[in-house]
Amino acid sequence: MRQINRAAVLGSGVMGATIAAHLANAGLDVLLLAIVPRELTATEEGAGLTLESPQVRNRIGVYAIYNGMQHMVETGLSVEDVDMVAGPATARPQSAVFKTADLVGIDTLAHVGNNAYELLTDDEERDIFRVPEFVTAMIATGQDPVPDPLRCSGAEVHGQVG
Repeated sequence: MRQINRAAVLGSGVMGATIAAHLANAGLDVLLLAIVPRELTATEEGAGLTLESPQVRNRIGVYAIYNGMQHMVETGLSVEDVDMVAGPATARPQSAVFKTADLVGIDTLAHVGNNAYELLTDDEERDIFRVPEFVTAMIATGQDPVPDPLRCSGAEVHGQVG
């Protein structure tokens, strides 16, 4: 059996930083990489934010999740369909869109989306950050987007093995 001594984690947001911390606590050497914006939007500058501000750094990852949710609503896809396409099939993590949203916390994701929507008043992609009605309903009822987000084997989609 091969022993793993080091790992790289792509993305230093809530999930990436947590994964990196767990790996480091297990004794692995960890390289944490993040794609961060290189420029502030006019709204971000006006709000006194910097490139180091969490609101600015979270913009990229949250955009991808919200874009996936918007596409799902517009095309009538299911949660499973989106995660099947936005996961390993397109060289992305198995957590895809909804497992990532569940790991971050759907309420936290809504909060970040609302903040982005309020701050990015001049951004042409601003409407992406509108919290979809189904997410608001899930938060109100305490519903999880994924039944068991921690069970992520290759043969599994949203907790259903098959």
